[in-house]
Amino acid sequence: MLLCSTPEDAREALIQRLLRRYEDLLRRRLTSGPQTLEDIEREISEISSELNKISQEEKIADAVGVEFGHACMCGKGHSAVLRSWNVKHLTTLHGKTAVRRAYYYCAQCKAGFCPADATLDIGVSEMSVGMQALVTRLSCYLPGRKAATEAELLTGVRLSHSTVQRVSKAAGEQLSRDWKANEALLWSEKLPDPERKVKMLQTTMDGVMVFVGKQWREVKVGVAYERDENAGVSRASYCATLKPAADFGRMWHTLNHVAGAGKTNNVGVVADGAGWIWNEVGKYRPGSVQILDNIHGLEHIWNVAYARFGQGSTEAAEWMEVQKDRLSKDEVDKVIRDIRYWRPKAEGKKEIRRVELAYIKTHRNRMLYQTFKEQGYHIGSGVVEAANKNVVQARMKRAGMRWEEPGAEAQLQLLTTWHTSQFTDFAEICKRATKVVA
Repeated sequence: MLLCSTPEDAREALIQRLLRRYEDLLRRRLTSGPQTLEDIEREISEISSELNKISQEEKIADAVGVEFGHACMCGKGHSAVLRSWNVKHLTTLHGKTAVRRAYYYCAQCKAGFCPADATLDIGVSEMSVGMQALVTRLSCYLPGRKAATEAELLTGVRLSHSTVQRVSKAAGEQLSRDWKANEALLWSEKLPDPERKVKMLQTTMDGVMVFVGKQWREVKVGVAYERDENAGVSRASYCATLKPAADFGRMWHTLNHVAGAGKTNNVGVVADGAGWIWNEVGKYRPGSVQILDNIHGLEHIWNVAYARFGQGSTEAAEWMEVQKDRLSKDEVDKVIRDIRYWRPKAEGKKEIRRVELAYIKTHRNRMLYQTFKEQGYHIGSGVVEAANKNVVQARMKRAGMRWEEPGAEAQLQLLTTWHTSQFTDFAEICKRATKVVA
């Protein structure tokens, strides 16, 4: 490549090369005369794709085509000698391209390097950050093969499904590292609160089963959200992991902080009666408004009604109407008293009475549904149950899917990130993931 005396001369030389190639392409491919709109769209799309490839080739050549000479300085300030010219094949949003780079060797460091790699900021990766971001985003809602097909339709570049899986898995692993970093900052009280004011924050968690490593495993899912003007859901944020409850608890605590728990005195937790859930709430949100999901609470009272009066009986239904009315008025003690006064003789019914009475007494203060509704909280855990279905199961429980734990965990981080914000900058995530690999 000819050396130009000034940056402006180099820019002008680049423009002239591009114009010559653009003109050649247009003379070969551009037609004139009557055409259908469909034909025009197709022709313009094909020409635009080729123009993009030409522009990319020339820009890359301009960026790395400087003649370094027979020697240059390595990163540690030693003199490195030109050994050869290497070709690197890159996959980008505008197609596949080959880059010819000067390769230098430093005898003191006993290592070689290509200055062009630093200029292009590509490291060891042969896929551009933009392409990585695209396939990662597609992987948030499509299996590997379908994501590869969609990427090809969008860019014209064919990728294997294993490449898509590898790239998206690396991005998910980067998101896991981000969670760990934020957890550490929160523990050291260095994680900032969100700038916006939060009037009320509701948070919830649950478990859902996914087939991982040839067995069913529980994915723990958390959601933090605000209520909109119509008492619906606003600004929902998600987290999920296959890890044990203690690990999930730290993640859930971090999620709540980022969602604004530290910016409001009104934090409500709604969930079913699983012991691990309330153990984590006790660790991280002991002062929150704690709410037992009303449907789960009623299921336990229905167990008593069936045992006492018979399943499907009119008496059971009428008795339950009384208990529902009491729960709607914060009269949990009357429900407890009614069950306590029942004295069954059969051992099976005695056991049901014992278990369900203990359950309701344990969650008594979490069943004050009139108070909770008046305070503006949801009394049902439908938000996290919807997350189980739409965030986790819709992507991870499709027919024929086989997951191993590392891939499943990475996918969970992608899913929760994408569902929290579909405007997520996956390019930034992939770039950091590439640096880790490098």
